[in-house]
Amino acid sequence: MARKPIDITLPDLSGRRALVTGASDGMGLVMAKRLAAGGAEVIMPVRN
Repeated sequence: MARKPIDITLPDLSGRRALVTGASDGMGLVMAKRLAAGGAEVIMPVRN
């Protein structure tokens, strides 16, 4: 049985900053994209 995606409405995040770890893949990447779409400045630290 296929799962239905959950649509979570985010408030306006304009002028806010979000630090997302693990944003290069998986859930972290999805969250970074959603936060950016909501207007947040997204910071994605990487080890490189």
